[in-house]
Amino acid sequence: MRAFTVIDGAGSAFLARMTRKDANDTLAAWAWEQSARGRRRVRRCRRGDAAVRTIHEGAEASKIGTAKRAAWRAARRGLAASLAAWAALPAGAAGQERPPELPDSLEQTFVLEGRVLDAVNERPVIAAVVKVPDLKRYTFTDVDGRFSFSDFPAGTREIVVEQLGYHTTEGPVTVSQGNGLFIRLEPDPIAIEGLRVRPRSERLLTNRRRSIPYRVETLGAETFARAVNPDPTVVLKYHSGAPIVPCPGDTSLIFGCVLRKGQPGGISVYLDEGPLAGGMEVLSTFPLEDIHSMDLILLPAGGMLRVYTQWFIERLDETRVSLAPLVW
Repeated sequence: MRAFTVIDGAGSAFLARMTRKDANDTLAAWAWEQSARGRRRVRRCRRGDAAVRTIHEGAEASKIGTAKRAAWRAARRGLAASLAAWAALPAGAAGQERPPELPDSLEQTFVLEGRVLDAVNERPVIAAVVKVPDLKRYTFTDVDGRFSFSDFPAGTREIVVEQLGYHTTEGPVTVSQGNGLFIRLEPDPIAIEGLRVRPRSERLLTNRRRSIPYRVETLGAETFARAVNPDPTVVLKYHSGAPIVPCPGDTSLIFGCVLRKGQPGGISVYLDEGPLAGGMEVLSTFPLEDIHSMDLILLPAGGMLRVYTQWFIERLDETRVSLAPLVW
């Protein structure tokens, strides 16, 4: 709720109660006051004119006094015409006028607090990332699974929660002042083959995914190693959780769009940090064995696909090359 709503309601009620008689009475009082001021000014002009005639004793001073009186008569006629035009407005016109609305920056905000729990054992999920794509914001849960957003606007927002070993949870939530969120994540067990050291490339990519304020669907190296279909776009469609479809009017049957709020949006493709000319159509002919992993970022009106080759991952592991920051 915006602050101007209360002010707007009171002002409209006051204007609506004003009748034509009230308006005419107000006009009459104002006209009488202006007329009285005019008469006083004319008397002062006449006294000044007499003094001028006494001093100069000439016809020129008389012309000046006559011009002043003519000017005041013209002013009174103009005032009367303005009052008549105002009075001719349709009844209730004043009540139809509305004060200007306040900017959205004055929208009411509050601190949104919540907690992320394991859906099976009700234990807190630590270091889960909670994203709000509409606001391009994200935060992480603490050791108790708690999180908070300051200056959070009331209304319905899309919430995305991600954590390794759990299914990604996404859905619209309506919140307002005094509300809190309890989010339960369904476990998605992953096989851990002994103790291993994460390579530098994995750390860099994981940090990037968690800092993206939108939902991210990741296809790892094991997905492409087990894939049967040689078309990378088909592997993406059937192994990601996103609704990937052919774009409207595209007769090539390439899966080049993703549904966002029921509407198909295009997918822009980046290969090893650079835009891929030809997009999904060129990617469909790319050798599957050369692809290490993919990140599909679900934007409000489409998608962004980041494709990483085996060569690029090796370069990240063996050199000090870093990933370029993504700007939203």
